[in-house]
Amino acid sequence: MQRLHLSTPLSAGAELALDAARSHYVANVLRLRPGDAIKVFNARDGEWRAIVVQTSRRTVTLKAQDQTATPGPPGEFTLYAAPIRGDRWDTVIEKATELGVAAIQPVLTRRTVVRRINAERLLARATEAAEQCGRMDIPALGPLLSLEDLLTRLSAETPDGPVLWADEGDAGAPALAAHLLSANRRAHGILIGPEGGFAPEERQQLAAHPAIQAVSLGRAILRADTAAYVGLALMRALPVVVR
Repeated sequence: MQRLHLSTPLSAGAELALDAARSHYVANVLRLRPGDAIKVFNARDGEWRAIVVQTSRRTVTLKAQDQTATPGPPGEFTLYAAPIRGDRWDTVIEKATELGVAAIQPVLTRRTVVRRINAERLLARATEAAEQCGRMDIPALGPLLSLEDLLTRLSAETPDGPVLWADEGDAGAPALAAHLLSANRRAHGILIGPEGGFAPEERQQLAAHPAIQAVSLGRAILRADTAAYVGLALMRALPVVVR
């Protein structure tokens, strides 16, 4: 059964008037008609089975019937990543959502090629991924933030656990898996650099910051999106204590 994320309160008997975009999706893409069922969900109220009550050219109305799942655990760590070109960045948002991140923070570095992001499109991509994978919440999407501002914020917040920096240039950095399997096992998030890597002065800033811990993803130089998938998959698979 298809799932649809709704921010409106969900409860037994609640009538849910969909906005134009969701009405179009339900009526014209899914081609649901009165009497058909769909699942609706949000982080606050969990997942509910709903019945299509009415369809028109512009509006679809649903009626919530019964709860099919209680609110699940929220997302965990944060992905800090430099935006990359084309559909690959959209796919990073999608896969990060599937892998359970709590938040995605785009980071602007010296060598970041993409200097703007379409927040509305990226949020839509994250929402679609949550609808598909079964999670109840949508990861928070932060505004594009310079690396300098990020480091300043991390200094002020003092996160409970380091931000793991996937450092492709330090052969001496401990492997990510080894760090996660250590006695500490803490991590606030993971930082993935741009397609051209971090500039030398940025590497110095990162190495000196108390909230940053350099880790290695292996000998191979990975593409930025591949590094994000590898790092997030390891953080999800291994027992990590997060903030």
